[in-house]
Amino acid sequence: MHVEPATCPVCEARYDPLRSRAVAVLDGRVRAFCSTTCMERGRRGVERAPSLADALDIIQPPPRWDRKSLAVAGGIALMVVSLVGVAGRNLSRAPTLSVSGGSALAAKPPSHTPTNAEALAMLRPSTLEENDVWIHPLAGGRHLPERNTRRFGAAREGLRPEECMGGHCGVDIGTVKGDVVMASHDGVIERVERDAEVGGRRGNEGRFIRINHKGGTIVTSYIHLEGIREDLRPGVPVKAGEPIGTVGDTGVHQSGPHLHFAVSVRTSPDDPELFIDPEPMLHLWPVRSRPLTNLHGMDATPRPRHTAQVDNPKDM
Repeated sequence: MHVEPATCPVCEARYDPLRSRAVAVLDGRVRAFCSTTCMERGRRGVERAPSLADALDIIQPPPRWDRKSLAVAGGIALMVVSLVGVAGRNLSRAPTLSVSGGSALAAKPPSHTPTNAEALAMLRPSTLEENDVWIHPLAGGRHLPERNTRRFGAAREGLRPEECMGGHCGVDIGTVKGDVVMASHDGVIERVERDAEVGGRRGNEGRFIRINHKGGTIVTSYIHLEGIREDLRPGVPVKAGEPIGTVGDTGVHQSGPHLHFAVSVRTSPDDPELFIDPEPMLHLWPVRSRPLTNLHGMDATPRPRHTAQVDNPKDM
C-alpha cells in the first residue's frame, strides 16, 4: 500500500506517517510528528520552525564606516590632497611596475561581504551537483539549542561580529561527550586545530575543525571537540555524514561538553565571512539515525560521558 509522506507541523520535514511513533493529543486533536523532539516542541506551543529566509532577513552586513571613521577619513583625505600638490611632479616621473608582458600590475579588487540574498543563493541546493545534500552534524535525534543562551546571538564576552548581534556566532548542540560529529556537507578541510590550549582567535575554541564547501564560499566550523580524526589535515576531502571528531569540552570554562556549530559565507576564500544563524537549517537538514561509520584514529582518548549543566558567557 502506497502512503503519501506527511509533513511534520513543527520542523516541516517529510516523514512516513505509518512509521511515526511520535503522536500526541493537542487542543483536542490527534497530531503526529516526525520525531519525539518535535512532539515535545509541539507540546510547548512551537507551531513551526523558522525558515532559512527568516534567519537571513535579520542579518545585516557590518557597516564599513561610522561617523567617527568618516571624520578621521576626511582629515586624512585633506592631508593627502596637500601632499599630492607638493609631490605631484615626482609622482608623475615614478616608473610603472610591470610584468614581463609589459602590462602594469592590476590592483586587487576590494573585498566584499555577501548580502543576505547572496548568502541564501550560496546555501540553496545546486541542480548541477548530484550529491548536494546537507545533513545534521549529530546523529540519533534532532539536536537543537536547549535554551536561549545556546542560540545564535546569545550574550558573550569580548568583541564579536555585528551580524552575531555582538554575541554568539553559532549554536551549541549536544551534551554527551564522545558523541560522533559528522561533516554536514561534502567539502575540503580548511583548518584542523588539535592543540586544546591554542584555541583559535579567542583562546577558548579548544580543538576544532573548519571545512570549506562549494569552492570555499561556505564554511562550517565544529568547535570544542574532544577528539579529531587522526588523518584529517588541510586539503583532505570529506563527504557529508563522514565522522570527523567527537563532542567535547576543550576550551570550555563552565558550560560542559557540547558542539559549537557555526556556518559562515563569503564570496571567495579571500573575502570577509558573514556568519548566519544555523538553527533554521538544523530544523530542516536530514538527521541520520547513526553515523555512517565509526570514528577511527582518534588523537584523544575518550573520557567518561558527561553532560552540560550551566552556560558561561565566556564560552563560545
